[in-house]
Amino acid sequence: MKQHLSLAYFFHPNLFVIMKTISCSSLLLAGLLFFASCANDNKSASANTGSSAEAPTAAPPPGASSTDIGAEKPEFYLHAAAVDKLLMREEPSQKSTKVVYKIAKGELLEGNGEVSDNIETAMLSGIEIEAPFYRVNSTTPDKKTGWVFGGALRTVYAGPKSGSPDQARVAMLAKTLASFKLTELSSGQKAWDYVRKNFSDANGALADAAFMLLEQHIRSMVFDGNFYNMTERVQWADTDYNKVSAGSFDMNSTPVTRQLAAAGMSLGTAEGMIFPTVDYKRLQDFFGNKLTPAMREYLAQTTKEEADPMYDDGGIMIPLETVAERAFFWEQFNKKYPWFVRREETANSERWAGTALLCGADNTPIYDFESEKINEDHKNAWKSVLSKYPGSTLATDTKAFYDLCEAEAWKMTPKVRAWMEERNQVE
Repeated sequence: MKQHLSLAYFFHPNLFVIMKTISCSSLLLAGLLFFASCANDNKSASANTGSSAEAPTAAPPPGASSTDIGAEKPEFYLHAAAVDKLLMREEPSQKSTKVVYKIAKGELLEGNGEVSDNIETAMLSGIEIEAPFYRVNSTTPDKKTGWVFGGALRTVYAGPKSGSPDQARVAMLAKTLASFKLTELSSGQKAWDYVRKNFSDANGALADAAFMLLEQHIRSMVFDGNFYNMTERVQWADTDYNKVSAGSFDMNSTPVTRQLAAAGMSLGTAEGMIFPTVDYKRLQDFFGNKLTPAMREYLAQTTKEEADPMYDDGGIMIPLETVAERAFFWEQFNKKYPWFVRREETANSERWAGTALLCGADNTPIYDFESEKINEDHKNAWKSVLSKYPGSTLATDTKAFYDLCEAEAWKMTPKVRAWMEERNQVE
């Protein structure tokens, strides 16, 4: 099943593998492999890829402040090309033979949120990605206009045009990062050095853009650089796994991890492996108080979740009440910021946490295999949701499933399985 995902979603730090149903042993197949199924970031050059339609509209929820970027429908978008020689076409289709412009990697493009009705597939760095086309303008003096395959763009701003970041500074950062080789570990330190030198004074939308570009650059390095080969060669002790899992491993304790730390990477562990991942704590320390309110909340929660992963070895490793807290956090975030620049990612964070709570995981099933009775710990967690989060979508979904399970005498009947199967579908 192909995925229709925006570029931002590709870099979701917690969603390793997208699939039709939750299968945590696959889901956990490492912080190394999460890129392979999502389409939210750069991937390679055959992305020359509609009829037009405006981005879907939705009224901000009551209480959302119009001054908060992400609370209202954006009028202006700023994208960076994630691949080189990206084609801008006259029509939104890979079959369009009229090429308006060839875009260099890192080049900025402007848009108003107009996307194509059609969705097409392109191979980007060996990954099959489905996405619509975006109608954009070049930032060159002649202002070329045309359609670009959305899977090859990184959106770095979505909001009012008056609040958009300094394009010259964003363009220089994007261009500089594009010049670094993803397969060279030194590129991470060069990227961090550039950002520290040139963006220490950044705040608001400019800081948001710098954060996203730097994060995505390091994440691309993790994926494309094969730096997990470095950690595979280390003889890890059991205590190392425990420290990595607890977020207390000293990155200065080995030559390999010192190099990774300098490049902006930390360590993750899953399925008995230790591998490089993005150092969100470092990003949080540098950008945390510079960002817009929405991005600040996003990064704080992402850093928290990265430090305490939900899954390992095919099972849910945190208390079910914490899973519920995460689902509720992202639900409230998405209501407060329905037009957040990474809204596809945060919507999926909400959905997958809620689905894990209700449907369990391979090694954390909601029922006993022999008796096929629903486990008491899951029933108690669902009761807690109904008590703690009344009026939420999470509580509504939980109540529907709770009532069904109760009506089925707390057994895994065909009706219960059908509900879970439908819930597990990727939309």
